[in-house]
Amino acid sequence: MKKIIFTSIVMILLLLILTGCGNKKEENNSFNIVTSFYPMYIIAINLCDGIDVNVENMTDTAVGCLHDYTLQTKDLRKVENADMFIINGLGVENFIDKITENRENLYISDTSKADLYLIKDENETNGHVWNNTENYIKQIEIVKEDLIKNNSENTDKYEQNAKNYITKIKELENNRFISQETKYVVSCNEALEYILDEANLEVIPVYTEHEESTLSGNMLSDIINEVKDKNINAIFIDKNDNRTNAELIAKETGAQIYVLDSGLSGDLDKNAYIETMNKNYDILKEAIK
Repeated sequence: MKKIIFTSIVMILLLLILTGCGNKKEENNSFNIVTSFYPMYIIAINLCDGIDVNVENMTDTAVGCLHDYTLQTKDLRKVENADMFIINGLGVENFIDKITENRENLYISDTSKADLYLIKDENETNGHVWNNTENYIKQIEIVKEDLIKNNSENTDKYEQNAKNYITKIKELENNRFISQETKYVVSCNEALEYILDEANLEVIPVYTEHEESTLSGNMLSDIINEVKDKNINAIFIDKNDNRTNAELIAKETGAQIYVLDSGLSGDLDKNAYIETMNKNYDILKEAIK
């Protein structure tokens, strides 16, 4: 009798274990999307709205720019079960090689595959392309196509979500600021260049190797002279920037400091990009008179 009871208990336990394993496997069968950082996450949650897929951002949404970002163990864990990894490209994510080393067969949706308008100098390409709305729309299209390629069962939904989101982005033109005459401005953050360029403004870049670094005496003197010569009234910084350089220039020239948002971090809301750009346009209207 005891043997029968013991056997029954073992059988029940085995059934519970097998059932549990089956549920876990079913959960893992979901289509898993991981984004490299905040701007890509906002694109993904708009395209995947109402669709039964998992979307996760690899880096913390408050990290900001990834140029000097060091990949962490927790980041790699997020990518372990990913079916698709969405990136900006253009060197913004400096850790892609490490990702692919760990996941050789991971599908990378590289939004820089699009025919983007790029701001370049003799040394590098400015990778903060999402701050140009036409570029952003092209990035949305690339992600949509890659989602359909890898998760075709939701093709119609991806198409509709992309159409809806792109329509909203195009409506930004109603509030966009575009200067009607040649105006020079100072930018203390390269991530803002696409916003200022789209506003038809001539940018005097004031960048150091690290955003926290102060300008040398010679550099500061040259910039102050240029600001005075070109009668520049506006200095733009990003919301998370160290203000030191901007304040030094403003003190010597009388130019005003204005804070824009490059969209590197923010609320986890589908309309975050739209709200950010509208606020930027309002600030530009105030700054450029």
